[in-house]
Amino acid sequence: MVDDTGTSFNSRDSMTSNSKTLAKVAGVLSHFGGGMTVIFTSQLLSGVDVSFMRYTTLAPCIRFIDPDVIGQERKEWIGQVKNAQHELRSVCEDSMMRDYFYSIKDNLLVKAPFPDWLNKEKDPRKADLLSRPMRYHSAQKKAEMIGQKMDKKKVKE
Repeated sequence: MVDDTGTSFNSRDSMTSNSKTLAKVAGVLSHFGGGMTVIFTSQLLSGVDVSFMRYTTLAPCIRFIDPDVIGQERKEWIGQVKNAQHELRSVCEDSMMRDYFYSIKDNLLVKAPFPDWLNKEKDPRKADLLSRPMRYHSAQKKAEMIGQKMDKKKVKE
């Protein structure tokens, strides 16, 4: 699973080691014949590199997209994404459209029950921790996750 996809799949040496590894994986995914599933989360499909889209089969599932950024969507997808937003608005009771998602591949609305563990009224800290875990990691841990080396003297917790 690749969260908040902002990764560019190319052969430039300027990529981080994590991005280079992901790029190598993307280069061979089409050869697995359906043997591998990769789940990307992204605010927009334009956040997924076009070369990845060319060599794999995609099944985008759409949820809420901020109206201020929907214009940045790829021209190939914008019509389907806008239709998905329309379909979601017609059934969602939640203003952020978290109670359904729309599968572009299947042209289908799918109910997505809100998990009890994300209910802020039950346990606000746990809900926040599971929803936004990065805010609970130290600067050192965040740097390690993205492949950066930090001087331990400069790290502020």
